[in-house]
Amino acid sequence: MQIDKIQFKINKFSTKNSIKNLQVGVYKDGEIFRLSNSGNISHQAFELASITKVFTGCAIMIAIEENKISLNTTLEQILSNKFEISDSFKSITIEELLTHCSGLPNLPHLFLEKMQTNPTDPYSVLQKDDVFNYLSLQQTLGKKRYCYSNFGYGLLGLILEHIYVFSYADIMTKKIFDPLNMQFSSIGLSSKTENILEQGYSVEGKETTIWQDDVLAGAGSLISTCDDMMLFIKAHFASNSLKNILNTILLPQTKKMAISWHRQGWLGRIAGYKTYLWHNGCTGGYSSYITLSIEKKTAFLILSSKGIIVDELGMDLLHYVS
Repeated sequence: MQIDKIQFKINKFSTKNSIKNLQVGVYKDGEIFRLSNSGNISHQAFELASITKVFTGCAIMIAIEENKISLNTTLEQILSNKFEISDSFKSITIEELLTHCSGLPNLPHLFLEKMQTNPTDPYSVLQKDDVFNYLSLQQTLGKKRYCYSNFGYGLLGLILEHIYVFSYADIMTKKIFDPLNMQFSSIGLSSKTENILEQGYSVEGKETTIWQDDVLAGAGSLISTCDDMMLFIKAHFASNSLKNILNTILLPQTKKMAISWHRQGWLGRIAGYKTYLWHNGCTGGYSSYITLSIEKKTAFLILSSKGIIVDELGMDLLHYVS
């Protein structure tokens, strides 16, 4: 691993994009390394946005292990005893939701129109009735092939609430955060994270606030620190109560997807990875990137306090962490 080059790339990227706080955690052969653009490795929380989906997938697999559902369970089987489901949607399975192959859109048009009324906090205007009204009234479904869906993962979060009769936030705490000793992680702001939250900035450099989302939380409401996320990463390699679950969700399900994780692209093969998985996230004031290779016993995480996608840096670092 080339620490000096990793640090150089961090500094170059953060300077180019005027990022005030950019933190990177690297796991390599059992060791954890922390770097930042400032050299100050402080304990701060960031909004991780769509990396939340990896945690949602993990919780769904726990529910499967507990025999509450299966990958083949349909929306009709889960929800029709309480909600009306359109015939077009009844056959959607848990596996299709996990792999973005359900035919559901990224977000329904009616949601997008509603979210445009509050562009600085778009998800805050949604209500759970919006989700179930859509499922009951919408009569057409897209083709069941890969189409990234925030709505689908938000729905998985609501399915977890329906199964466990707890809030999504409480489920994440009980099933994942507590077992992995992630003491400074929460869904949305909580007493664990509000006092250590790093200030986020928009692409234009203006201060932003956390996006509030109690409806599609399963798609993007995780707040965590670099230290806590490195505990999550390490759990994929070290013995713990969730290791089997965590390794199961890494197995290929489709050409593009494992469970919740995206499978590698051509750049990973150029960098020498036979297999690696990744996910990213971005909100109005924060961005993130995570990648993991069981084969190379390597993983890394990027957390940024600016709402600019950091995939470019993530792809660049692939060459130096293996």
